[in-house]
Amino acid sequence: MRVIKTILFLTIITITTLTPEPIYSEPGPPDRNPLPTSRAPGPFLSLLQVESTSPRTARLCGQDSRACRRGSGKGTCCNYRCVETGSDARNCGACGKKCAFGQVCCKGECVNTYRDSRHCGSCNNMCKIHGMCVYGICDYAI
Repeated sequence: MRVIKTILFLTIITITTLTPEPIYSEPGPPDRNPLPTSRAPGPFLSLLQVESTSPRTARLCGQDSRACRRGSGKGTCCNYRCVETGSDARNCGACGKKCAFGQVCCKGECVNTYRDSRHCGSCNNMCKIHGMCVYGICDYAI
């Protein structure tokens, strides 16, 4: 009888310790965008992206900036494509001027939105006077 009780006790202990318990988390709204988004598509996706309703101005502009302004509203023809040099990171301010890694093109100027107090976190987001931009947040941890 004692052996049966011991076996029964060990069986109950084994079952309770091996049964997976659900892990509960605090209820709240689901995270709709768990991954950070980039401001511009990569080089491959930008080739697939249609920039205009007119295929002629979307792909070819023949170095004529007037064709770009008529068709897509973008003002400069760079490498036979209409681009906006004020915001295009591969043609920032002028054709072929690429922004460095981690920089964004704001008004034709390559800036680091994590540290620039005139463009903190995004273009044209100015911090207060004498404010610092840290990690894209004005006056972070002050």
